[in-house]
Amino acid sequence: MGLWAWLFPGPAERIARARRLLAGGNPGRARLELEGIMGEEAEACRVEVIDALVSLNLSSAEQAAAAGQIEAAAEHLTLAETFAAPRHAEALQAGRRVVREARTSHRQAAAAADARRAGHGGCASGSCGSRGPVPHEDPSPGFGADPIFSLPPDHPQVRFALLLETWPEDLRARLLALGADFAAAVLRLEDGDPEGAWSALEPFAAREPAVRLPRGQAALALGQYARAGSELRAFGEEFGHRRVGPVHTAALLARALASDRRVEEALGVVRAQRATDADLELAAHEVALLEGLGRLPEADTAGVALLRQTPGDFGVIRLLARIRIKGGQRLAAMQVLESGLTRLCRGPGKCGSQPLDVESARMLAQLYLEDRLDPRRAGELLEQIALYARQPAWIDGYLAALLARNRGEPGVAERAEALQRALPEDDPRVGLVRQHLLGGLP
Repeated sequence: MGLWAWLFPGPAERIARARRLLAGGNPGRARLELEGIMGEEAEACRVEVIDALVSLNLSSAEQAAAAGQIEAAAEHLTLAETFAAPRHAEALQAGRRVVREARTSHRQAAAAADARRAGHGGCASGSCGSRGPVPHEDPSPGFGADPIFSLPPDHPQVRFALLLETWPEDLRARLLALGADFAAAVLRLEDGDPEGAWSALEPFAAREPAVRLPRGQAALALGQYARAGSELRAFGEEFGHRRVGPVHTAALLARALASDRRVEEALGVVRAQRATDADLELAAHEVALLEGLGRLPEADTAGVALLRQTPGDFGVIRLLARIRIKGGQRLAAMQVLESGLTRLCRGPGKCGSQPLDVESARMLAQLYLEDRLDPRRAGELLEQIALYARQPAWIDGYLAALLARNRGEPGVAERAEALQRALPEDDPRVGLVRQHLLGGLP
């Protein structure tokens, strides 16, 4: 029996509630209400709910496409495909055609506008787009005349080449020279085998100092933080810390040090690098490290500065909200979350530019419900979470129990006990359940 079956005892009552939600235009919450219930009546209701979810998202996709909101249309189409069953194949095909045609029209209109601005008559040759004519680009140095990209896309040589394309040129040339065995070792790390990668990289470490970076990453993935710190520090001393593909080596070193409980030292590494490096990942690490050290006013100030640079980053929004919660500034935490969700998220009644950030919505709903504030907004958030969340999580059961507590519904203690049984005894969420649902009782 799943968690939702514990939280909402009585299949008949839950099915009836799901039908009420469906009739009220909330198929997302109706789907969650049916979670864990078996039987013909539940299955029949579930079919209606899935049909409504697919229809709702396809309709939203078509409306967004007609309005020229291509990203929003694609998001709703993806949601429809997530819920769809084989019986929806024809409707999905029609929805894909609508979105595809809208995307093509949008691109053609953008290309024509660019052509007019540039003084061209059009793009009949297909050689121009939203940025004008596409220039010829030679292969990156290091690949030479090797016909590497004629190989299948999942070929190890192609995968390694694409990986190194994001590296700085000087490092790329050094690592390409190490050959196929080195490439295979790095790909073991990419494929989730850090232990095998660490061993396979050993023969190359003595003759090429650039190998210390993937070795450090392997050690970090293995939880060997002291070893990871040693490798990454040595890399920085040899080549200088820098961005290498999707990571910044100073940020990796700070992560290793912080995980090894050397948080002050990690902060020193980040601040030393930031003196000459404006990389935003370093700024985010500084905020998180200040939080970890309990220097909350400094963390808040740095977090606000970072948010001004990255106003659409929900990771930063949640980080700043968490800092304020720790500092007892719960209303200020609500404000930063509410501001981000209102400005940026698409959802019922919203007109922002991004899909709903479910984790931020959960965080804000938790604050409202725990503090018994703005029940209307809390209910709206729960409806949006139910519609956009791909899978119900423990936090959703906790939020449902808080809502029941606030409404004075019976069975809150039983729900709280079920929530606790789903957690290890030392999980900090147990304290939340006892504080907010059991009144602090042991």
